[in-house]
Amino acid sequence: MTRPRWLLPCVLGISLAMAVELTSGVRAVSGQAAESDRFAFVVHMPTGPFPSPQELDRAASSLAAYVAQYVPRLDLDVRVFRHWPDAAKFLQTGQPRTLLLLVDSPFVLDLPAASELTPMYRLASGDAETQRFVMVARSDNEAVTSIADLKGKNVSMVESAGSQFSSFLRQTIFAAMIDPATFFGAITATADDQAALYGVLLSRFDAALVSEENPVFGGEEKDKLKVVFATEPLSRPVIALQQGLLSEVRLVALDRALLRIDERDEGKQAMQAFASTRIVRVVKGEGPMERSSLATLPSPEKKVMEVDFGGVSSAPDNTLDAPSQVVPILVEVPLPDLPEPEEED
Repeated sequence: MTRPRWLLPCVLGISLAMAVELTSGVRAVSGQAAESDRFAFVVHMPTGPFPSPQELDRAASSLAAYVAQYVPRLDLDVRVFRHWPDAAKFLQTGQPRTLLLLVDSPFVLDLPAASELTPMYRLASGDAETQRFVMVARSDNEAVTSIADLKGKNVSMVESAGSQFSSFLRQTIFAAMIDPATFFGAITATADDQAALYGVLLSRFDAALVSEENPVFGGEEKDKLKVVFATEPLSRPVIALQQGLLSEVRLVALDRALLRIDERDEGKQAMQAFASTRIVRVVKGEGPMERSSLATLPSPEKKVMEVDFGGVSSAPDNTLDAPSQVVPILVEVPLPDLPEPEEED
């Protein structure tokens, strides 16, 4: 196919610019004159598939190293936070400025209105871009077999958002069927899913709300737990990008590095640590899987037409592998347009 003549100068211009920036990147790595731009890579994943905080630290560092390898003159300062208030405070006041934010999707509900951090990418496992959250109880707890049995009981869960978290629980997790603040006897916030689950195993809590991707479900403790409630599929963790910090050339390089992470060995290793296989771009569209992660919540009285909340079902056979037959909850937000990268020869 013959390219239009007007396109050739554009291609040559972008190629030349990329060559200049890539050359600068090589000089910076080799310790010569060029300096790298230093930005923060903030991570908050309390429901992530990590047996310990140290493993999350290593996974985040591995992903940051991969990204910096393919984006010219980029130095990422990895900041991993266990508690959302600390992460939120850093986003407002911390230095260096945050370029990338990797979080569980509810976190974006509390981003400041003026924030230019926009969910642009999602971690995917194969073709799956969603995960369910499940309420689990001890298998030998005969008094709890469904969500109804938890009325007045003590439950635990990760508080993965700030002022919007109670609304997230009521309107998204439980689809306005119950008001957790009055339905449960007590809700204990834990630092991560591991603490919530082991609290159930030790009979400190009657049940815990955790991600179905928790590694405990694949271990020896699986038979000691049963699912009594399952949400609709929700977005897996998302990566938000701060607008205006990178040049167009480096923005293209970043986009390409993330979307092709499953094609490179070091990228595959980084994804494996997150129990994921690839990164997909969040795009505009009408289908639920083409929408961004949660960004706003409709009120219980009036749910916006764009959002199909459907119903929330209990797992039919109380097993950890119970299938879900409902539609993902993903809300559309306006996304900036990324320049399309040139195809490599």
